[in-house]
Amino acid sequence: MLIRFNERRAQEGVSTLRLILIIVSVVVLVAVAVPAFMMYWEWKANKAAKEDIQDAFIAAQTYFAEYPDKTVTYDILKTNGYRQSEGVTLTILNGTIGGLQMTSKHIDGNLTYAVDESGGITSSFHPSVSMPQP
Repeated sequence: MLIRFNERRAQEGVSTLRLILIIVSVVVLVAVAVPAFMMYWEWKANKAAKEDIQDAFIAAQTYFAEYPDKTVTYDILKTNGYRQSEGVTLTILNGTIGGLQMTSKHIDGNLTYAVDESGGITSSFHPSVSMPQP
């Protein structure tokens, strides 16, 4: 009887060791996967904002081809083919043909994109998490 008890304790020790190894493996996997997923999510958001600014510029140029002396608005961009992506904010700073300036940013992204009248797109970095001030 004592031998059976010792055998069972030895088996429980092995089972506990296996359980600990499985838990440690899962924790390591999560520690690696979560930052990678967050980076992918941020990249996807930035990509949407960049595509939106490109589409807005094309819509503006389409409008200016017919009305070079007019000013574009958000509604005019929509009627000329612009479709805003979910989570993206488009801002028209200057809607004239000679001084066109627009920006776009996705709520989950860390980049703000800007386009000018020549179609040049620039980006500026904005951390997605605000740091506390000392």
